[in-house]
Amino acid sequence: MESAEELQMVEVELLKSMYSENELTFGKCESSVDFMLNLNFGEDGEKVELAVQLSPNYPIAARPDVMIRCARVNETEVNRHLRRFVDGLPMGEAMLHEVISWIQGTISKYAHTVEQPKGADNGKGEDSLYRLWIFSHHLYSTTKRRDILALTKRFDLRGMSVPGKPAIIVVEGWTRSCESFWEQVRSWNWQRIFVKHEETLEAASSLGKFRELILESANGKSGDLSQLRDVLEGHGLGGYFRKMFNLC
Repeated sequence: MESAEELQMVEVELLKSMYSENELTFGKCESSVDFMLNLNFGEDGEKVELAVQLSPNYPIAARPDVMIRCARVNETEVNRHLRRFVDGLPMGEAMLHEVISWIQGTISKYAHTVEQPKGADNGKGEDSLYRLWIFSHHLYSTTKRRDILALTKRFDLRGMSVPGKPAIIVVEGWTRSCESFWEQVRSWNWQRIFVKHEETLEAASSLGKFRELILESANGKSGDLSQLRDVLEGHGLGGYFRKMFNLC
């Protein structure tokens, strides 16, 4: 019986033979295989990005972590249906070709007129500044981390992401943009993720451009949370550290 690694290699080599280097781009994650595949749909050749991450146990004991990004479709809906499709695929068999075929055959059904990404009407007094404190059981996936950064750029959000176990995501911006960000992030495949605290702001904080904060770690997994506390205190947000970890 072939190992998961051997089965993955066969699928990856097949994809390399089917798509050019401009269409298929591999990441640098050492613990798993991750790549971005550019597809097209519609008469205008609208671009669709498929982000894929394969755990070491795929396809024998795990399914692929996949997500679609496209400005011309309802991403939340299409990714929800894509995950449902993937969950129905038989374990132990190649799934990537099935995923790609599903996208090519159904993506046009999700096309719509896209919302303004940077907070519609944010200059008309109909929206207010908002901040979300999001708590996750863990965040290691390079795909999720990359997509979080892409979404914050798309929705013009400030704040930070702290990957690891546990993981913290802080975003602030116009209310509608924060809500759109959360709607998409929560639809991904998480062990556990929820909004720990939310608030309306009178003015933006000093958090600045959204960034990833990597905490130094002694064991390679769990970072030193005191570093996060120090960063928040430096921005005048030290009290939220206690709220996030139920210390008050």
